[in-house]
Amino acid sequence: MGARGIRCARGDDPAWPAPNAQGPYAYGAEVTLADICLVPQVANARRLKVPLDPYPKIVAVDAACAKLAAFEQSAAREPAGCGMTRRTDERAPRPAQPC
Repeated sequence: MGARGIRCARGDDPAWPAPNAQGPYAYGAEVTLADICLVPQVANARRLKVPLDPYPKIVAVDAACAKLAAFEQSAAREPAGCGMTRRTDERAPRPAQPC
């Protein structure tokens, strides 16, 4: 999500309508494409330790989506049994099978 997308989600961009505050999701009481696109971006922001405190609406939308089974089932996770470990030097063995 670029800077314009963040301004839009915050309601600061006059060229785009402000998100509907009448519901837990980005544009109201129903999940929209905005929510579907926002969740992985928030996950990446957290992974990269980007501070999200200035964006309480985005954090709230992410939390609301996280309660839904579809988002829970599709959440990115490390593959089970992958055996990937962080290599400490170039001589460390590679996993037997790529994941």
